[in-house]
Amino acid sequence: MKIAMFTDTFLPNKDGVVTSILNQIKGLTKHGVEVVVFAPSDEAKLEYIGKTKIYYIKGLNFKKYPGYKIVLPTQFISRLQAFLEVEKPDIYHIHSPFSLGIAGMMFASKFKKPIVGTFHTSFEDYIGYLFNNRVNKTTKYIFGMTGWKYFKLFFNMCNYTISPTKEIAKLLRKKGFKKVVTIPSTIDFESLKKQKKVNIRKKWNISKSTKIILYVGRLGFEKKLIVLLDAFKSLKGNNVLLIVGKGPYEEKYKKYIKENKINNVVFTGYVSNKELPSYYKSCNIFVNPSDTETQGLTLIEAMSFGKPVIGANKLGPKEIIKNRKNGLKFNPGNSKDLKNKINLLLTNKNLYKKISNKCKKDSKKFSIEPNIKSLIRIYKKIKYKKKIDFTKITKPISKTFKNILNFD
Repeated sequence: MKIAMFTDTFLPNKDGVVTSILNQIKGLTKHGVEVVVFAPSDEAKLEYIGKTKIYYIKGLNFKKYPGYKIVLPTQFISRLQAFLEVEKPDIYHIHSPFSLGIAGMMFASKFKKPIVGTFHTSFEDYIGYLFNNRVNKTTKYIFGMTGWKYFKLFFNMCNYTISPTKEIAKLLRKKGFKKVVTIPSTIDFESLKKQKKVNIRKKWNISKSTKIILYVGRLGFEKKLIVLLDAFKSLKGNNVLLIVGKGPYEEKYKKYIKENKINNVVFTGYVSNKELPSYYKSCNIFVNPSDTETQGLTLIEAMSFGKPVIGANKLGPKEIIKNRKNGLKFNPGNSKDLKNKINLLLTNKNLYKKISNKCKKDSKKFSIEPNIKSLIRIYKKIKYKKKIDFTKITKPISKTFKNILNFD
């Protein structure tokens, strides 16, 4: 069995989608399933991850969402068809409903192959990038409504749509998605154990008595770091906030910290996968303030080290976090509630110990092996559906994004 994966984000980018795909590659190849990946890049090239071929297709910079690229039809049609005719994949697995995802669907229809789609991202929460974060309720409603209409059309052309959590699956079914199955994105716990030991406190000059609050992730506006910063500012005691990652809103967050005189915040920048486990091990509490997470892989990674986590009571974190058992949930966007939850964990030693023990155990359900087996079962039972009418998905794109998307 050979799977062709199509994604609009891949290495060297680091995010939940990339992590999910990398772990799928590892798990599938272990079970003898061959994988080829098609992804955008600055230049056309072929690279390998182990024996897995990564076909990079040259794309254009997406100005509205720095670090991401869009591959236009004129750039991929002839080259991609040639690659696919050589590779002859049995199944097309699409990880994005745009750009290369559309290409994957087009060629799956041409070569009469079945399609699996994974819904990774709550796209309506990213509309702010199109308008420099100046979005009112009317704008969000109009674009959200049009966007969901398109996503429903796109994913309903797949044999199955994979949702990372039951909460997201419930949302998709409510929006009219058909044949939705829940298979969580997985964590490569083996790789997390193979770490380069780093003394984080020594590296950042943090005393033993100081409590470390950790955030790991992309620094975009949708991650709601201002909610965390406001909560941290009003915390009492000796604390430091470590922010691990890079992203388009980093300078704006730093400016916010300066203007609001928030002390003891450290931006570490990019941290390698080998060093990242040391950050998880060194922290006292892990916080992800985002209310747009379809799952929240960094929450699970922190849990695997026995670290109590705090996340928004919405979407993926709402399902993953069992309140006062393996973590705490706060009201989305409410910095005061988040501050209270952080304080509770810092001051209640019994609750902290209870959560620490439980979260480590609960994280194991997100290991690669059982979830990859579920994915392989899906692959084995699907068959070619029918020829796709692409006017159904190209018209909504043109209507929604005309004169908005800028490239260079």
